[in-house]
This record gives sequence, structure tokens and C-alpha cells, in this order.
Amino acid sequence: MQQSSSQTFDYEHFQQQLIQRAVDQFLALDYSLADAASEYRGPLSVTQRQYDSEVVLPERLWSALCTLNPGKSEQVLKQAFAELTRDLSLLGDIGANYQIHQWLKDGYTVTTGQSNGGWKSNQPDPQVEDDAGSIRIINWDEPEKNDFLLLKNFYVSGEIGRVRLDLVGFVNGLPLLMPFCRVARLYDLYTQDLSECKRIIPRLFWYNACIILSNGHTSKVGSVTANWEFFFAWNRRYNKSEDTVTQDQELDESIEHMLEGVFAQKRLLDIVENYTLFSTERGKTVKIIARNHQYLGVEAVFERLKRHQEFKGKLGVFWHTQGSGKSYSMAFLEQKVQRRLPGGWTFVIVTDREDLDTQIYETFQRAGVVEEKKNQAHASDSQHLQRMLQYENHKIVFTLIQKFRTEKPGQTYGQLSARQNIVVFADEAHRTQYATFAQNMLDGLPNASFIGFTGTPLIQQEEQATRAKFGEYVSVYNFSDAIKDRITVPLFYENHTPEMVLSNPDFAEAMKRLVIDRQLNDEQESKLSTQLLREYGLLTQDDRLEWVAEDIVSHFMQRGYMGKAMVVSIDKPTTVRMYEKVQRIWQREIASLEELHQREPDLLKRDAIAKRIIYMRDTDMAVIISDITPDDKRFDELGLDIAPHMRRLRNENLEEAFKREDNQRLLPNSGKKALRIAFVCGMWITGFDVPCLSTIYLDRPMEGHTLMQTIARANRVYDQEKITGLIIDYVGSFDQLLKALTIYAASDVNAPKDIQVGDKSELIKQLDSALSRTEILCQQHSIDIPLTLQRLDKARTLDERRAIIMDTADSLLVSEESKWSYLSDASEVSNLYKAILPDKQAGQYRPRVYLLQTVAEEIAAASNGTDIQDALVQARDLLADSIRLTGVVYEAATPTYLPLGHFDLSKIDYDALAKTMREGHCNLKSEQLRSQLVQKLEQMVKQNPTRVDYQEKLGQIVHRNNDNSAPNALYPQELIDFARTMHEEELRARREGLSEEGLAIFDLIIRQGPELSVEDKEKVKATTRALLAALDRENIGIDWQKKQETSGNVQDTIQRVLNDLPKIYEKSIYDQQCLEVFHYTLTHFDGTGKSLA
Repeated sequence: MQQSSSQTFDYEHFQQQLIQRAVDQFLALDYSLADAASEYRGPLSVTQRQYDSEVVLPERLWSALCTLNPGKSEQVLKQAFAELTRDLSLLGDIGANYQIHQWLKDGYTVTTGQSNGGWKSNQPDPQVEDDAGSIRIINWDEPEKNDFLLLKNFYVSGEIGRVRLDLVGFVNGLPLLMPFCRVARLYDLYTQDLSECKRIIPRLFWYNACIILSNGHTSKVGSVTANWEFFFAWNRRYNKSEDTVTQDQELDESIEHMLEGVFAQKRLLDIVENYTLFSTERGKTVKIIARNHQYLGVEAVFERLKRHQEFKGKLGVFWHTQGSGKSYSMAFLEQKVQRRLPGGWTFVIVTDREDLDTQIYETFQRAGVVEEKKNQAHASDSQHLQRMLQYENHKIVFTLIQKFRTEKPGQTYGQLSARQNIVVFADEAHRTQYATFAQNMLDGLPNASFIGFTGTPLIQQEEQATRAKFGEYVSVYNFSDAIKDRITVPLFYENHTPEMVLSNPDFAEAMKRLVIDRQLNDEQESKLSTQLLREYGLLTQDDRLEWVAEDIVSHFMQRGYMGKAMVVSIDKPTTVRMYEKVQRIWQREIASLEELHQREPDLLKRDAIAKRIIYMRDTDMAVIISDITPDDKRFDELGLDIAPHMRRLRNENLEEAFKREDNQRLLPNSGKKALRIAFVCGMWITGFDVPCLSTIYLDRPMEGHTLMQTIARANRVYDQEKITGLIIDYVGSFDQLLKALTIYAASDVNAPKDIQVGDKSELIKQLDSALSRTEILCQQHSIDIPLTLQRLDKARTLDERRAIIMDTADSLLVSEESKWSYLSDASEVSNLYKAILPDKQAGQYRPRVYLLQTVAEEIAAASNGTDIQDALVQARDLLADSIRLTGVVYEAATPTYLPLGHFDLSKIDYDALAKTMREGHCNLKSEQLRSQLVQKLEQMVKQNPTRVDYQEKLGQIVHRNNDNSAPNALYPQELIDFARTMHEEELRARREGLSEEGLAIFDLIIRQGPELSVEDKEKVKATTRALLAALDRENIGIDWQKKQETSGNVQDTIQRVLNDLPKIYEKSIYDQQCLEVFHYTLTHFDGTGKSLA
């Protein structure tokens, strides 16, 4: 369905309105404003850069360095300037970002004897030695003394193209702020605008502090390393210090609120300085920015700590629900206090379990908050703790609450330290262990400040005692809040409680009489049965465990979203028994599938069975239990061999294996199995984060905190497809779950209860709604889904079916907006469908869901420029089992349009291409050609940066099609004509008698200054060849860009050779030519005679 011109005008109007709203908010925050639109083709006079590949504003940076560092010599300031603007690509993108961040926080440390290019001379410079010290880049104490600028229309060139950024925020000339504002879905902003910008100009993100995505009414913020799932809302204005349900109308996701909340000058610098961490997670460095609730909560504690004497050391209870980043909140608080609150503070982290102690230590260690080894930072007993606090210099100390035990009951605990600059973090402070030893902790540290951290609320029995020791709530972020903010995924519940068939008829009759005599209603009878079932003997009955094991294997393999799973049993022996039963049934299922695979005649179904077999063979399982005491004879009595499990626990890092992101597939040829199912009873059910865990099989009676902490293992955000966590209940825990949730979601008796664990029927309603929205979108493009399914059912050959799918996809590709809207809606349908599996109702949805998926695969294949035969295989996989086919002969489908793949422009028959465009499915073919042209252009621009003009021309062609300012029928021919032009450009180097590198240098030279005569052009070519020969003779060596002397020699060579250019160039143009050619050599020559392009 084509857009009308009025619709086009409206989009442009609303887009400009959105940009203006952002600009107005920045101005309200006291940012200055500049517009660099004139730099599209003109001089870089607004940004005062030498060339448009620079991302730092040099004049503003230099001015800030001079202002912030009075008394420092020009030489050391130049050194700092050179380091801040030099090429940091060898550090990697996140490495460069980390380095810049460290310089921002702590200043740039001048190196004695170092000149302004980064090299060390043999003779020390006394002036530099006098200036030695830290060069300030940001004034953290007085935010208003910094230079805050919002720049509109910022043009930047990278190796593979040039981009125009609507808005970039600069602080002291450094591009710290990246707001992406567009009238579009936020996910499209992430996958298109942000991803494209990162790919083309990665250098820009070396300086980035945070990224905002906004379409005006919805906004998210994230770090430079954040995946889409970890961009978050900043929609809360105030910290909650009591447990109430946050109403939706209180949450503001507008662009104004986001910019005010994150980019206000004082708060922005606070976030950069104190609420940013770099953590090493599974071998990768990730940048972590405090989320809205963490910032508000930690700020509330910080304000109390500044007045800790007024609060008599009781800083309060910090309740942030599981999965909301409680450990990182501790780290942010420690970091801010150490930087912003003088006093030489020591933080004592107290837990009640070794595994929690280790977990928090490792979180701090990975984030660089603690540098000491665990045995150096951990107090082994009360005497050791006393030494660490009194005589040793530790910023952070870890210990267990049990270390505050006295030798005899009732004995007074001795004083460990009278210091007032000690802050105690008591993790899960409401638990029984704290009730026993908390007073001893208070006696031992009488002048310390205490804060209780908890992931669960204080229930009535523990509330008074906990508040007496730690104070009132200081910050509350409950289960409901986290789901509303999409910090955690919602949990859904399925009751799989087995019906126990009793073989004793007398018992059954006695039960019946009991029910009649006591006049129990249905509900009371059900509760009685549940209570009986919870008896240990029944729970561990062999027939029952066999049934549960069968159900676990069946359910696990029929799920849609294949996340990892945890099986929770009642005790250690039952955990091992369940593992052995599941393993036996698992192997039986593999054998059955192998037999079925041999008998199956259909190739597609055989392939699907083979994939299932591979997945099951690659799946590892493990028993996770604590050590067994020598006198524990239960395993022997049950004939269980516990030794292999204990060996695995000792010899393998099973925790790391379970957290590994191999839940759906292994690395090719890795030779490893993926640990996908963990069998537990006590370990790992609390304080253990595995984001890829999606299913809990609950076969152990629980209640209260333990029940909620256990099921919350499945609520972590992981990837775009994990939209829920699933609890499969085998012990009838629903009543206990409701009781716990009532406390969990809102413990204030006056607050409305907001239960956030749903029945799976709610997911089916969401799927119905998503399907309805997607079908309405299809109707707007003249696509009738029921009719399309009927046509597919009647199709006799794969060619006919293929044509139907392509007709549907072609209708949706009239514009970028329609394409991305459909792909987004179809993705939501697919994720919801996976979330309900396995389910008896799934069959009624399967044909529609698989049709939408197949069309989405067709569109994605064209958009990614892949050979259409690859998409055909995917389409057949998706549709084979979903739509009835009567008498279809599975023959190879003939290509329906030109499969391009990674094409060679010189080998395309443009007339044949135009003909196939006219034969049908023009939109699909145009989309594939556009995608291939984009990929080809990237290669060509990387070789020759002046070809960025071609990218802009292609963008204009696509933009005209999207706006429909030109008739849609012209679009395919415009693409074909553009492909011809690109082919001519590919041949130009040969025509000019130059290499690709030579042509690039030739183009950089001649684009400056007047038109050249034929004779002058030949002189420029000769100069270009002479320059390449001179650079080759230099023998500059690998990594020459990092060596100041070598890079200086290269620059001298360029200036000397280019001095032979025709004398028609003015001095200013000659200088610009030298700069641009030098920059080209920096990015395109590796020093071995090979191009980096």
C-alpha cells in the first residue's frame, strides 16, 4: 500500500517536531547549540575540524584543557590533547572507550620525557617534569564550568561511508552523548540507526558515555556495549521508600523526561563519574550504566550516609527485587562514596553463605571495584576481621555473619573497631542467621553505619527485628516495578502436579468417608490432597518420580524457546535419582528418534529429526549438590553412585558451564557438550544468576522467601526471544506461590496487590492480539491471511507455493516502513508462539504463525542480499509441517528471480536483470539488489573514501521510493542504472592507469581546487605514482602509525612529493591535500606494502 504525499509530509513534519523537542530540552538544560548543516559540502567551519573523519571538536577540547589546567605548560597540554585525539583502534572499540573513560575520571597523567606524539625521547625535559601530574579533562566538582554543546547535523566519515547525525552532545569538545531520535520503533532505531553508525564510524563510540533511543513518546538508554535487551527506560522521577505499586500513569517515557533525567549537566557527570562500571563477563568487557532504579536508590543511601550520625548508623533497608542488579547497586554506592565523600571509608560486605560471599566478590572483582585476591579481602574469623579493620588498609572487606559468633551463648561480643568510617552491607539481612548474630555485629562495630540489602520484602515475622537493626526502607523496587520497567521478564506458571493412583482401595474408601464425615467442600478436599502429596514418602515414590521425569523430558524438548532449565528436587538423594531417570529416558528418546530417522522417507522431516537428535546428543546435564558427609548412608541404601557427581563438582567449573551462552547451539566443531539442565535441591536456587535459564521444574515443596527466590532464577532478561520465564509445578505450590507473591508485589496492606506471575492462558491472549495486529497490517497491504493459507493448501508444486510466499512478501516491501513494521510484528508473534509451547492449543495457531515466519524469512533473505535458494530451504522447513499438502511432488523449485549472492558487477547482464524485474515480484528483487549494492559500496568506499558520494546517491534513490515522490515503477530501473554507474566506477582505476590505492589518492587530490586540464591531470597521476613508490621505499614497518618518528617521516614524504603537483593549487589547498592523503595512508597502509582496505 503506497503512502500518499500527505502521509509523507506528516512523517517529515513529525520527525522535525521530534528533533525540535529534543533541541528545546537540551536548551532548557543550558546546553549551547550549533548547526553544522553547512558542512555537508562546505568547509568544516562550524566544528573547526581539519577533516570530516575527526569526531572531536579540537578548538573546544583545547580551550577546556587550558581553562581546567591553569599553570600547566603548553607542552604538556599538547601531550594530553594528542593522546585524547590519537588513533586508539588497536585497543579495540571497548578498550578505547575504557581508556577514554579512565582519563575522564582521573585525568590524563603526563609521562616524563614524553613528547606530544606519544613517543619517549632519550633526554628528559625539565619543563615536562615540572608539569608532571594529572591533566583535568572534566571539572567534576563544578559541572557548570564545563562546555556543554548540542550539535545538529554532524557529518562524519568513516572507512566505509559517511553519516549525518541529527544530534550529538559534546562535553568539552568530546562526543559523550548520542541521542538517536526518529519517528520509528525503538528496536528499529537500535538495529538500523545505531548499528549502522557503529559499523561506519566506530571511532565516535570511543568517547561515548551513553546512548539514548527515542521516538518521542518512548525512550531507552544504554551503554555502547549493551544489547537491545539491556537498553532500559529512565521513567521514574523519585525513589520509593515504601512498598507501593507504581501506577502506569506515574511512569514517564517521553523524550523530555529521558533527556532531563540522564543529560542534565550535574546528573550526566554524576553518571559518568560514579555510576559507570566496566566488567569482564565471560571473556568480554562490557560497559554497565546504572539503571534508573539503581541510581535513585543509591542516591538515597548516599544522602543518608552523609548524615549517618543523624540516622545513628541505621541507613535503612534497600529492597530491590531479584534480577534488578542489587550487587551492582552495592558497587555503585562504594564507588561514589570513595570518590565523593572524604573520610577513608571501609566497606564490610556481610553474607550468610559462602556461595553468596563468592558471588558478590566476583561481581566486584570483574568490575574492578576490588583488586585484592579473595583470600586477601576475606576475613576468615573475628580476629582477622579486627586486624583488617584496625591495622590494615582495606577499602572493602568480605566476611560471613557467622564470624560474629561468640564462644558461649549469651556472651557479650567484643569490640572490633570504634571507627565511624565503616559501612556494613548486610546481604539478605532479614534471614534467620542475622537474627542470631546481628546484635553481635552491632556490638562489634558500635560506630559503623549499617544498611540491609534484600531481594525480598520483610514479612511480618521479621519486619520489626530487621528494622530495629537497620532502619526503615530506604529504597523499594519490587517485583511489579521490575516487570513494568522490563528489567526482568514476567513469570508464567503451569500446574503439572501428577495424579497419584493409589493401589490400596481401603485407603481410598477411608479418604472418601473422611471427606463426607468432615463435610469438606471441593476446595478443602483439594487442599487436603495437596498436603498429603507434599509428604516426603509420596514425593519420592518411584512411580511418581518416573512420571515426573517422563514429563520433564517431553516438555523440555517440545518448548518453543529453548532456554536452559533447572530441576529442583526435595533432597540430595532424590536429586540424583531424578537425574538418573531423566538420563535414561533421554537416551531412550534418542534411540527412538534414530530409528524414526531411518524409516522416514521425507527428506525435510528426516532433516528435522536429525537436528533434534544432534541437539539431544549435545545436551549435558549435571547434579549440583553440596558435599556429602561420610556418615550419609542414604545413597548406598538407594543403590546410588554419588562418586561421579562429586568428581564433576570438584574437577569442573559447572557454574561457568551452566552460564555459558550455548543453550540453543554449540560453536561449530567445538567438541563440547552444552550444560543445559541442572539438577539441584539447595545450591543455585538463591543468589545465582543465569540469564539464559528460562524454565524451572519445581518438584520440592517451598514457601515464602525461598520459593520466590527459586522461581526468580528464571526472570532474568537474556535475549530478544526470551520474553517469559516458565515455572512447571509438580508439587501443587500455587497456594504458597500466591501467598508469597502477595507479600512480594506489595507488602503495604493499604496498597493494591499486583500479582505478577500469570497463567499461560494470558500468553495465549497476547498471541491472539499480536496475530490480530499483524493480520491487520497485512490487510492494509491487500494481503488476506486466511485466503493465502487456502491458496498454499491447494498448491500442487513447490514452485506454486514459492510464488505465493513471494507474492505476499512483495506486497509488504513497498517501503522501508512497511518492511520493518511487518518484521517487528512477525517477530513478536514468533516469540509469543514459542513461549506457549508445548500447549494443546498450539495447533490452531501453527499455520498462521509459520506463514508469517516464512514471509519474514523471505523478506530478511532479500534484505540481507542472500541467494534466494537459501531462503527457499528455510521456507520449506517452516511450512512443511504446518499446512496440509495433498499429492505434492517434492521437486526442486526453479529460481524465480536472479540470485545475486556476493556479485561481480562486471558479470551482471543488466538487460536480463531489467527483464526479470518486469516479470514480477519487483519489490522483492529490488530489495535484494538494493542490499547487494549497499554491501558492494561498502567495499568500494573502504578502498576509496571519495566514493562516499555514491552512498549518498543510493540513499537518495531509496528515500525517493520510500517517500513516493517519484513513481514507484521507476525505482527498479533507478537501481539498475545505479548498478551500471557503480560498474563504471569499478573500471575507472584501470582506465586511469592507476592502482586502487593510487586512484584513491588521485581523487583526494583533485577534489580540492579548480578543474584540471588533461595535462595537469596527467601530472597529478605521475605525482600519485611517485608518492606510492616513495612510501614503498620508506619500508615503514608494521604498526608504523603508533611510532611518532615513522609517522612524521611519512608525513614529510607526502609533503615533499606533493610539492611537485601542478602550481595551480593555493597554499591552503595544498595543506588540505597533504592532510587528507596522510590520513588516508594512516588508515589504508599496513607498512608491508599491503592495503588495509
